[in-house]
Amino acid sequence: MTRQGTHGHDPYDSVPLPREIRDAERIALLIGAAGVAVCIIIWILGSAVRSWAPMADAFYRAWLFAWLLFLGASLGSMALVMVHHLTGGQWGLLVRRFGESAAMVLPLLFILSIPVLVGMRHLYPWARPHIEDPVVLHKRAYLNGGFFLIRVLLYFAIWITTAWLLREGSLRHDRDGDENVARRLRVVSAPGLVIYFITMSFASVDWIMSMEPRWYSTVFGFVVTMGQAVTGLCVMIVTLALLRRLPPFNSVLRRNHLNDLGNLLFTCVILWAYNSFAQLLVQWMGNMVQDIGWYVKRTSGTWRVLAALLIFLDFLVPFVLLLMRNFKRRAELMLWLCASLLIMRAIDLFWMVAPAGDEPYPNFRWGALLIGLAALAGIGGLWTAAYLRNLGGHPLMPLGDRVPVVIEPSDELSPEHTVTPHDAEIGKSSTALA
Repeated sequence: MTRQGTHGHDPYDSVPLPREIRDAERIALLIGAAGVAVCIIIWILGSAVRSWAPMADAFYRAWLFAWLLFLGASLGSMALVMVHHLTGGQWGLLVRRFGESAAMVLPLLFILSIPVLVGMRHLYPWARPHIEDPVVLHKRAYLNGGFFLIRVLLYFAIWITTAWLLREGSLRHDRDGDENVARRLRVVSAPGLVIYFITMSFASVDWIMSMEPRWYSTVFGFVVTMGQAVTGLCVMIVTLALLRRLPPFNSVLRRNHLNDLGNLLFTCVILWAYNSFAQLLVQWMGNMVQDIGWYVKRTSGTWRVLAALLIFLDFLVPFVLLLMRNFKRRAELMLWLCASLLIMRAIDLFWMVAPAGDEPYPNFRWGALLIGLAALAGIGGLWTAAYLRNLGGHPLMPLGDRVPVVIEPSDELSPEHTVTPHDAEIGKSSTALA
């Protein structure tokens, strides 16, 4: 089934990652190590020096929000891989290996969850001794340290197993092309997608909502999972845009593929925004003290600026830009849009995690922001290094499925792209997503 190009080279063959990617992996590892070192120093000072005690609380919150961001990148990517196995489409063939590589960083993220477990008493009121709040005591059967740890272990056991099954099944399909393997991937993906939504909904309650145990929302889990879908898809599109001029993507990537990915991103952004607004609307109409307090904290003082940024840059601007067909079909524009959306996803999580606590009107603390940047550098550097390492050693696109390409001048990625006889042999393109 190997299809040769004009020079006898199959563009799908595994090629070594370019030197720039390997250099980026080393740089990311160094940044990650430096960021983690800064966080450890802050944690030691906060734990050992009484005057630095508030810094310990800031460290745990910063670590939690940064950890949640990159956990979302891995889980959102894994969910989109399962969506592709169930629905098909050429868009997924171009980015599936990126999603699998991101999902395989989950074991590292499990290790990086240790500070969250160690700092439970700093993060969660229900984990502190001598709790007298009757609402918290009523939830003590669920919100307690032992059961919390068991749930964390269960979540990661399920997610890591699912990621491993998807990765191994995909590589096995590369080796033998057995249709039974593809069918088993669909069998894994169908319940896996449902289980992901259920487990992440519970995890979002455990890790974020329970920071303020008097507040609750029935759609909060879906808001978090759709935010993860946006994060994961942005990571995959950014990677594709950066590698678009390298084999095999320079032979098969066309504007209609970017259009499909843009449509999917448009859908995820709308779903995230709709459920976020529905949550706000329901609680605003109810006007209950225990409900609106969550929003009062996050729309007071400097926090109001972040809330406005989320409305405009996390929804309105992407909504308008992704309506434009020509915008979605340009890789460089999608690269910048997705990079900005990743920044907004970080701001969204910071906006949810940092103001939590007993203060009715918490102040925006620049020290907490700086610690948050250190945590982002530490976790993000390690995550990026592991992600790039996972990309190496295997074909960057599935060998069991080929991407046919229509040869039309209007479908070229850039003016300098030229059509080869090999391109003309490949076939017809897929129908774009509605």
